[in-house]
Amino acid sequence: MSVEEFARRFDASDEARFHRHRGPLRPRRRWA
Repeated sequence: MSVEEFARRFDASDEARFHRHRGPLRPRRRWA
């Protein structure tokens, strides 16, 4: 899996999680 693919997938899942519940998540886009 390439970094771009991972970043895209991670960003999408993190986005959904972030909007669902603003809990103790790891910082969004820590290396974007």
